[in-house]
Amino acid sequence: MQVRVRMADGSIEELRSLLSWLRDEPAVRRHGGLTVAPGDPEPGSMTTAFEVLVLALGPGLTAAQLVTSIIMWRSSRGPVRVIIERDDREAAIETDDAGEADAIAAKLEPS
Repeated sequence: MQVRVRMADGSIEELRSLLSWLRDEPAVRRHGGLTVAPGDPEPGSMTTAFEVLVLALGPGLTAAQLVTSIIMWRSSRGPVRVIIERDDREAAIETDDAGEADAIAAKLEPS
């Protein structure tokens, strides 16, 4: 499964900080296939405004593990809203409570 991670406000600085954080996470480093990709074009524009992180999730890295890592990053950064997208689903991370990771990750699973 592949997911895309972006900042709700489009902050490139925050996205790069998260990228650095995730690169230091052992499970992401070993199993995540973390890359940076151009974001979607803005409406009415032919250019992309923001970058997104693209990760491969699988047996070595689950959505819940990724969400937990992002929550931990958020707790060190302040109130940053992070969006994880998978196909036609998305989950917002707006909490510093790692106990909510499973519920947030479940929003990415097929119905």
